[in-house]
Amino acid sequence: MNEAMPAAAPVLSLRKLSVDARTPEGRKTVLQDVSFELAGGETLCIAGESGSGKSVTSLSIMGLLPKASLRVASGSIMLGERDLLTLSDRAMRSVRGGDIAMVFQEPMTSLNPVMSVGNQLTEAIRAHQGSENAEAVALKMLDAVQITDPAGRLKQYPHELSGGMRQRVMIAMALSCQPKVLIADEPTTALDVTVQAQILKLMRELKREFGASIILITHDMGVVAEMADRVVIMQNGRIVEQGTALAIFQRPKEAYTQQLLAAVPRLGALAGTDRPPRITQRAVETLHPDRTPVLNVRDLTVTYGNAASRFFKGKPPVAAVDGVSFDILPGETLGLVGESGSGKSTTGKAVLGLIPFKGNVLIDGRNIAGLSQREMRPVRRSAQMIFQDPYASLDPRM
Repeated sequence: MNEAMPAAAPVLSLRKLSVDARTPEGRKTVLQDVSFELAGGETLCIAGESGSGKSVTSLSIMGLLPKASLRVASGSIMLGERDLLTLSDRAMRSVRGGDIAMVFQEPMTSLNPVMSVGNQLTEAIRAHQGSENAEAVALKMLDAVQITDPAGRLKQYPHELSGGMRQRVMIAMALSCQPKVLIADEPTTALDVTVQAQILKLMRELKREFGASIILITHDMGVVAEMADRVVIMQNGRIVEQGTALAIFQRPKEAYTQQLLAAVPRLGALAGTDRPPRITQRAVETLHPDRTPVLNVRDLTVTYGNAASRFFKGKPPVAAVDGVSFDILPGETLGLVGESGSGKSTTGKAVLGLIPFKGNVLIDGRNIAGLSQREMRPVRRSAQMIFQDPYASLDPRM
């Protein structure tokens, strides 16, 4: 009988990592005794609810903890034979992007809005590989992440790309210097399900091509099931369970892990007794016997581009929304579903008079077509919007 081959040394290992936060009440532990290993070519998923410590763990690995509020209290982070916690800021700059790269959750706030995609890619490549052939490498990486017209995208700015394209640019930038470890922090949270599937498939293909080990941070157990070789479950800054993906999904030991798995939406689950109570037909008729819609949309059309705009000069107008009509009755929820670019958000903005439109939009019986911003103010007491990205909606200075 042959002797078993010794296990390969892990690419990355954390040992009893603890992180403290500075609060008005004093020091508070936000990460306690976190330990795990990442093997070569492996995808390790770190899962848990918001506030469980997933992102703090990744920022600790990258040496990006905000020094004013968070500090590593104890433990080690070993990249091969090097303890990253002992490296200087200058030494860590060569590690970031070169040995370990990160794809952040929101690409729009990660990419520089005043730099073209090509300049941002080549800047990262030159920092770690030198200036020779930086443009060619950038073009090759955009092609590798399957962006259409990669040469044209190099000249564009982040706001000119869709969310899925921006995320592909971030992945291209992260992999451009062929890191040993790729950390992806909720890389598909803000994407439509079809684009999410494309990004996850892309990450699997790129892992095979470039041989990187991946740490995937997510709260979505569906993503974990699709991507993970091994899983780490975190709660309140601690690891509560870890193991192979098969063991976690088939034989979860901890109650918290079981709760996470039970919370995964299942098609048709709301059709039974678990469905939350709704306003009944009789209740609606009692409150609104005439069944008057609270929102009435007829032939809504939104067109982008005109001859007077320098951004669209020489290009034909594009109908982002074309002849859309629907009603919403009192107490009713209407789901507006479609891929990126299908016109969902444009419809929502038009309904609230935030962008020019043609057609008729009646809110509580009042047609808002042609109303001035001043005339719209009382209407907005009856109709409000929650935007997709709270970071871009809230004022960071207030």
